[in-house]
Amino acid sequence: MDPLISLVVSLLALFILVFRKVDISYSLTISTFLFGVLVFNIKDLIENTCHGLFSFSTLRLFLAFILAFYFAALLRNVGVMDKIVKGMSSINKKFTAIFLPSIVGLIPMPGGALVSAVMLKDLYLNDLEIGGEKATFINFWFRHIWVTVWPLYQSLIVASILLNVKVWQVISCTYPISLATIVGGLLVVLPLLKNTGENLDEKSNRDFKAIAEGFWPFLVVIVLVLGLRLDIVYSLVIVVVLTSLVYRPNKSKIKSSLKFAFNPKILLIIAMVMIYKEYVMNSGVNLKLYSLAISLGLPIYLVLFLIPFIIGLATSGEFVFVAMSFPVLINILAPGGSIDPFSIFIAYLGGVLSVLITPIHLCLALTLKYFNAKTSITYRYILLSMIFSLILGLPLGLLFLK
Repeated sequence: MDPLISLVVSLLALFILVFRKVDISYSLTISTFLFGVLVFNIKDLIENTCHGLFSFSTLRLFLAFILAFYFAALLRNVGVMDKIVKGMSSINKKFTAIFLPSIVGLIPMPGGALVSAVMLKDLYLNDLEIGGEKATFINFWFRHIWVTVWPLYQSLIVASILLNVKVWQVISCTYPISLATIVGGLLVVLPLLKNTGENLDEKSNRDFKAIAEGFWPFLVVIVLVLGLRLDIVYSLVIVVVLTSLVYRPNKSKIKSSLKFAFNPKILLIIAMVMIYKEYVMNSGVNLKLYSLAISLGLPIYLVLFLIPFIIGLATSGEFVFVAMSFPVLINILAPGGSIDPFSIFIAYLGGVLSVLITPIHLCLALTLKYFNAKTSITYRYILLSMIFSLILGLPLGLLFLK
């Protein structure tokens, strides 16, 4: 079957499975192999599958994911997050309401917004008295402001492997999105908190020591990945060893962290990402898509924005939109093997914004339920922040990357 038609069929299958609430790992597996079966004969299918599964790039991706998840779980299990929460809460309630979710966001995990929601429920509903809808919006939005800059986020790791560059190089293309989502969120949230009391100077016993004690592992990651520009795998090995030496976790905490890191569904997704990449590259569908866009007179940047946007809207996964769209768009994102920063920015902008507004996002669904918030009212705040982020993000991308 024609590769373009096969791609459309496989993506439709993915969307249908996701909307029928089939687990994303199984949905990706079915859609990936469906694409392969439609495009290749048996011999080529087996060859491409094996190459995608057992390549050096796949090994690096497995290692990076396992180390990142182990590090995240370890920090949670040894109480690092508790220190940060204690310190931030001592500074200012409004400050804590906005930025505590973003701190929890440094630990990538499925449904992670529920963690900060539980921490902040009393502050939101009793101290600040802002209601469930505003609480849901603040917690959800600021939980995701680091998606395009924090090296532990799976989407950045996947993008670096697919583009054959280091994580810091991807971040150098995507950081304006983080700036835009922060400002876009603040433009909506600050007026919401304007009349809730407490001024910034009301706290006298600010525990900055607790913040410093909790933040140092994150600073090490920043120095290694963004400062020294080490490979993400080496950086994670170093920070995991340092964290283990400092906090000396017991066997139960190590076991719990390893269980989290070796989640079979996550490992299945990683395998499917790399097999899918192999299928796309060897089917020639990326070249066909590019040629089709040119022949139809579609603006390339519109194609770059819309394909990740549609996939993100349908799947709700930050790294899924990267995994499913970047191989198809690779000739535009990295023409001749050299990355195009502005093209990567546009593709990421489309994907990130769609993930933030899709109603099937696990973080949003869990938080809406936890705060018993009305979806329609909550979406007013989310969509307004999305619009601000888009309006701010495009000129920032042009200014810094074009």
